Amino acid sequence: MLKQSISNQSISGFTLIELLIALSIFYIITSIAIPSMANTLSTVRHNGSLTVLFSQLQLARSRAIINNQTLIMCKSKNLKQCEADVEWSDGWLVFADKNQNKQFDSDEKLIFKQHRLKGANKIIYKSFSGSDEYVLFYARGFSHTNGTFLFCHEYHAEQSKAVIISRTGRIRTNDELSTTSINKCLPYEKTS
Repeated sequence: MLKQSISNQSISGFTLIELLIALSIFYIITSIAIPSMANTLSTVRHNGSLTVLFSQLQLARSRAIINNQTLIMCKSKNLKQCEADVEWSDGWLVFADKNQNKQFDSDEKLIFKQHRLKGANKIIYKSFSGSDEYVLFYARGFSHTNGTFLFCHEYHAEQSKAVIISRTGRIRTNDELSTTSINKCLPYEKTS
């Protein structure tokens, strides 16, 4: 019979119980961190979308003044024509409306187009004139009406924000919304 001898070296490692405890702690920490991370990412996308619209409204107004022409920003999903039955979060066009029919025609200059905003934010636009499908800037920088873009937050309606356009063309953001505005975001429904 052959005898094997084990030396006096100690064998180090984890026991099964120690490994299970470590994995349990890792699982608990991960389950706490992931929802918080999703909320943080949603807030970053939300603020990014707000910044995109704000800067493009500013650009549209500036281009109207520089080019001495009327510019229209209208909602559009296909990015080829203005569409009344889509959401603002689906995208929009900005173009020089030479014939003032508030539609993008083939002979009119497209200034820029915006694809669907990432983050699935719900965007509601209300103007005092009732023309909620478009924003118009005249050659002197004035808007055709006062209006408000309401940005609904994906998880927390109370964190919703607004971009406000005055008749004089001033564009500003507002973080402190009324309860009525916040209630327009409830219940939040994601658009595909």
